[in-house]
Amino acid sequence: MPARRIFALAAAMILLVTAGYTAYNIVKTPESNSQPGKAAELGHIDFKTIDGETVSLADVEGRVVILWFMAAWCPSCVYMADVLNSLHDEYDGITIIAVDFWTKESLEVLGLNKPGYPPPDSPEMFRRFVNSYGDPTWILVMDDGTLVKRFDVKSIDYIVIMDRSGNILYTGAAPSLAELESVIKTF
Repeated sequence: MPARRIFALAAAMILLVTAGYTAYNIVKTPESNSQPGKAAELGHIDFKTIDGETVSLADVEGRVVILWFMAAWCPSCVYMADVLNSLHDEYDGITIIAVDFWTKESLEVLGLNKPGYPPPDSPEMFRRFVNSYGDPTWILVMDDGTLVKRFDVKSIDYIVIMDRSGNILYTGAAPSLAELESVIKTF
């Protein structure tokens, strides 16, 4: 076998192992599902959109809020975007806040700023992702590490659902459409 082909196979194997390790550490699902609580217990939550506007959870009071922690490079996030679009189309009064936490600051908070991991997302990558798979009414936030700490996010496709009164009804990683619908139908 020529040396060039051996080198290409070795490089492909290293890439696959690195990608698998990264996916395992990022997407492994912590124990999840209902972690009820009151948003007020979390303190006042303000964040900046990628357009520089300041948004507060108080600004969407009276609506069901879905916080979706994602990354613009993430293949499973394409599926979750489709799930969230379905929910948004089916149920009135839902606000989706897409939080790209694959930023330099959040990666440092999570300890994921290591060689071999995908580089931090940019606002442009995030906007392209949402334009391709999301909805223009979503609120887009690039997290600086504050939200991943506050909501104890450990994985991509992490969802937090709050009811109209700010009660946290659900937290979990990579839920199905049926699982999210069962939560939303309760109120």
